Amino acid sequence: ALKIAPPPSLELEALAAAPGVLVMLDGVTDPQNIGAVFRSAAAFGARGVILQERHAPALGGSTAKASAGAIDLVPHARVVNLSRALETLDDLGWRAVGLAGTASATLDAVLDGRPTVLV
Repeated sequence: ALKIAPPPSLELEALAAAPGVLVMLDGVTDPQNIGAVFRSAAAFGARGVILQERHAPALGGSTAKASAGAIDLVPHARVVNLSRALETLDDLGWRAVGLAGTASATLDAVLDGRPTVLV
């Protein structure tokens, strides 16, 4: 069987170097779900995905399979602390938007061209 190493993680600042949309995963640990997020990020043109260093699986094996190749298309950064990562992004001019099924604003209204990280 052929095994390929997972793609390398970027530094958060490198991932945020150009405006767009980033996706931050908080508490998502299932490889199938992470793969699905990477597929969605690729389909919707997200600039990258931010994962926790210790609480997210490696981007190989079942995660890579579930992503259907999207982990090779969408860059990612691994961070130790999501709160600090959000502070860093804020300092770089990014705004954070929390996603919730009960929200009153629609996603298309929120995505107005400003650099945005979806959590």
